[in-house]
Amino acid sequence: MNKKTVAFLDLLGFSNYVKNNLHGANLLLINYHAVIDNMEINTRNKVNPDNSAVLLELESRLRTTSFDQFLPFSDSIVISANNPDLFIKQLSSFLLHCFKTNSNQFLNPEVPHNPTIVTSKNLDIRDQRLEMIDEKENWYPVLFRGGVSYNEYSEIISPAINDGEKVNFKNITGLSIVEAVKLEKKGKGPNIYLNKSFVDRLAQSSQKYILEIEEGFKLLWPSFIFMDQNDLKREINKFDELFISATNLWKAFNHESFGIHYFEFIKLIIESTFRIYREKGLENFAKKYISKKIEEENIPKKKQVLLNQFT
Repeated sequence: MNKKTVAFLDLLGFSNYVKNNLHGANLLLINYHAVIDNMEINTRNKVNPDNSAVLLELESRLRTTSFDQFLPFSDSIVISANNPDLFIKQLSSFLLHCFKTNSNQFLNPEVPHNPTIVTSKNLDIRDQRLEMIDEKENWYPVLFRGGVSYNEYSEIISPAINDGEKVNFKNITGLSIVEAVKLEKKGKGPNIYLNKSFVDRLAQSSQKYILEIEEGFKLLWPSFIFMDQNDLKREINKFDELFISATNLWKAFNHESFGIHYFEFIKLIIESTFRIYREKGLENFAKKYISKKIEEENIPKKKQVLLNQFT
């Protein structure tokens, strides 16, 4: 039996969004479709070997060359993959760019007590004239939780019906997909959990993106907001984009049951940042910077819990 890497991703909060705001929920799907479509466009562009090391690294991240299958269904995605080291880069870039599609609104919320509310301008006909009108919409954060497994894998061609016509599609089966689905349910927040078989296949250079936890392993995908080939003391400003956005979401919804997802996101951002900076011997610099940001965002009661990520 063949073995292969399979990832299962699930959009956080989608079921609740559908109950309350189908348009807002569908925007989540549209946003991630746009991200993967743009990565596909980049895939078709040839890499220029004369580019700098930074550009070559960026180009490799923004492609889908490690994805063999990308199968969306409602709020879930199944991906089969080759080349595990390249896959964690490309999967992380996908997750990062999904969140960044509308993260600016959470960075500077129009309505602080509900950062998902935005004012959009739409065309309407009034008194037989076209006018631009302001309308309130909900733009939710595009965040996934998921699992990645390396195990037994097979493909079969399955019949389906699309618009009344019979079609065939490729179906994925095996322990790899079963384990990936099981891993996705392990915790809270936008964490991607990994099985040991997958982690064991990674090169040493990729281990900095993996965090071993009590339940196994998880992917530090926010790490990929940084280009560690650049000056990391300048790159640290990119931390703000993720940290402040996540903090504003948590402050707005920490009284709700789903608020824990945003606090887990804050922790993941700090864990990811510290790991990259520790690899370059800059852990004290990162700790000082992050401590300052926690104070600036007025969440000192959570400071010690968050700084535990440094231990």
